[in-house]
Amino acid sequence: MDEKALGIWGSSLGGGHVISVAAKEKDLSVVIAQIPFNGFPKKSGRSLWDTLKLLYVMIKDKNRGKKGLPPLYIPAVGKTGEVAVMVGEEVTNTISDMQTKTWRNEVAPRALMDMMKYKPSTVANNIKAPVMICYGEHDKETQGPQTTELIQSLPKVEVKAYPFTHFDFYKPSIREKIIADQISFTKKCFSV
Repeated sequence: MDEKALGIWGSSLGGGHVISVAAKEKDLSVVIAQIPFNGFPKKSGRSLWDTLKLLYVMIKDKNRGKKGLPPLYIPAVGKTGEVAVMVGEEVTNTISDMQTKTWRNEVAPRALMDMMKYKPSTVANNIKAPVMICYGEHDKETQGPQTTELIQSLPKVEVKAYPFTHFDFYKPSIREKIIADQISFTKKCFSV
């Protein structure tokens, strides 16, 4: 194995980020994008009213930023009906099991404006390294059409679909199987 071999891994938004980074970084041996973000889903499960409330807070915070004011933070995770980036019982339960002393459930909503334009698939065809995409067949956060678009834009890709939701990927019993597949892929890429 090459001691200088380098690989990158990311999950969810981080899964989108590794695609963007790999498109610029030519010295990678492997890229693994787990449930990768490739744009906001067309159907969020959020009501029109809740979407408008979130949009209002995003615009209000963006205007605060233009005036040099600190962010008007909102929760990253909230219950259905709350103004938060991700809402619902599944995400709330998953995140509550993953919290650490440094976890802060807050996001500056102005950042969501830039995320609305963020599509790693637009640069994915520049990636030289082999890429593994692991996605959930029942994922509502990084949905099928966006994931399909990303997969189709990659020159060298291995795809693994799992019968899970987005947040199932973080459950220990499920995570172990997915990580085993990712390790196998990495070993194959590093031994070439």
